Amino acid sequence: MKLARPRPRPEGEHIVPLINVVFLLLIFVMLAGQITSPDPLPIAPAKAVEAEARPNRLTTVSLGANGELDIDGTIVPKSEFVSAVREALAETPERSLLLRPDRASDANALIEVMRLLRTADVVSARLIVVKGSD
Repeated sequence: MKLARPRPRPEGEHIVPLINVVFLLLIFVMLAGQITSPDPLPIAPAKAVEAEARPNRLTTVSLGANGELDIDGTIVPKSEFVSAVREALAETPERSLLLRPDRASDANALIEVMRLLRTADVVSARLIVVKGSD
């Protein structure tokens, strides 16, 4: 009885699924593994209570949806805004502040506030926004 010999397989064919599994495990370990070593001692950080406000605290300017201007919680009319900003930044040598516009505020109003800040000799202003798509 003559049986047909099975066709010989290429030599590397049976290793390919093994390589795929090893790479998948490697990716899983890289993503799920802990990158940093754990702390040897569990430490709860100390708490501090400030007796007075920090002198280098940044001034916050808020622009409301209806165009109202606010400097550190005090509503300021647009006509007095430049002098109020100069007064608020008088003690701050770096002359920088935080600018917080409302989501519904007009872009032109924001540009106008930035022009007024430049008039008030503000060196740098950080625009505070929230990342999101809506």
